[in-house]
Amino acid sequence: FLIEPFHISHSIPDCLGFGLTTPAGLALYITDWKLDHTPVDGWPTEIDRLVDFGRRNPIVLVTDCVRVESKGYTPSERVVGEAFDQIFATAPGRIIMATFASNISRVQMAINAAVDYGRKVVPIGRSMENNVAIARELGYLNIPEGVLIRPNEMKSLPDDQIAIVCTGSQGEPMAALSRMANRDHRNITLQQGDTVVVSASPIPGNEVSVYKVIDNLYKLGANVIYGSDLPVHVSGHAAQEELKMMLNLVQPQFVVPFHGDYRHMMRYKQLATGMGFKAENVMLAEGGSIMEYSQNYGKMAGRAPVGHVFVDGVTVGDIGSVVVRDRQMLAKDGILMVVVSVDQQTGELVAGPDIVSRGFVSMRDSTDLIDAAKEAVRKSFTNGYVAPARQFSDGEETAEGNTPAVSSPSSRKIKEVVGRFLYDKTKRRPMIIPVVMEV
Repeated sequence: FLIEPFHISHSIPDCLGFGLTTPAGLALYITDWKLDHTPVDGWPTEIDRLVDFGRRNPIVLVTDCVRVESKGYTPSERVVGEAFDQIFATAPGRIIMATFASNISRVQMAINAAVDYGRKVVPIGRSMENNVAIARELGYLNIPEGVLIRPNEMKSLPDDQIAIVCTGSQGEPMAALSRMANRDHRNITLQQGDTVVVSASPIPGNEVSVYKVIDNLYKLGANVIYGSDLPVHVSGHAAQEELKMMLNLVQPQFVVPFHGDYRHMMRYKQLATGMGFKAENVMLAEGGSIMEYSQNYGKMAGRAPVGHVFVDGVTVGDIGSVVVRDRQMLAKDGILMVVVSVDQQTGELVAGPDIVSRGFVSMRDSTDLIDAAKEAVRKSFTNGYVAPARQFSDGEETAEGNTPAVSSPSSRKIKEVVGRFLYDKTKRRPMIIPVVMEV
């Protein structure tokens, strides 16, 4: 194998694509990228290398497709610098800029604007502080001496000489911006006159968290700049015209779009077929797909076992689906433990029931409901009720696949009676664990 790395533009430093020359032919792997001709770090995508790869008749191109729904070209990162200049020129108090800690070019532009307008810069958030220190040490950040200060040094400066660069642009609950918005950050208390710049767009699924943080920032009196207010964020991914240009430059036999949802891959397939590629040559792979290629030949050859690997304390991968299901149920409706003593010979109730609730209802505030549930259990034993022998779905199976907690008729009786009673009264289904002591 011959592995040929080449530079591609994205929002983090040192992004690379790879040309992989194999006995079967050339494969191109291009991860997150766009065609930024004026990147902040001065390293544009190496189009000349792409042209060279195209002359070598590559078999397959594996490419980012997440912005295929966006028409035209993705703007250059330098557009954000112009917006920062406008903000720093007019903001009356402190400026708090939240972005991804890995977006070193964005951090550099914030520092440049701070230097131009006489502000000191305070990195806030563990990952931001670490990345700034590492990037500066490796030469990816150019920071004049005396510009960076520690959080405790802000007190000695007027607000219009402070710029804060922090994490939390995705509404992460423990990140710096969220803690500021919730008034529980140890170093920074937001106030009237602060300007907060959310220099990122919400990743799909994070919208609620992001807008909740923005709401809280407004409530604290901050001026918040986000979204379409100013171009304070541009994507690091290629839009439609760049994706088309890549296909024209490289002219692969097969294409595999990735780094997107299935709809993105389908839209990319439509884009490629609209340019003359055969539909069967645009292959939609998913996690674990095994693909096989040679000259003018490509197919899905199989699937590798993949999936989530759960980290639980010091164990990795030992948590199975049954345990995860139980925890989801506990989080949803809580747990109710019913303890009884029964006669081993007759099956009659000897003592109890005692009920313990965790995460379902408050024992102190729901005594009527708990007492009624106890009475329902007593009546079921008095009336000789026998629960139907069926599988329950609310957590009776253990991690080993056994069902000791519901193996006896008394246990099944309690689960059935209490479960039905509580659903009738509350329309909720807590996990019910019968504890039957035979005497």
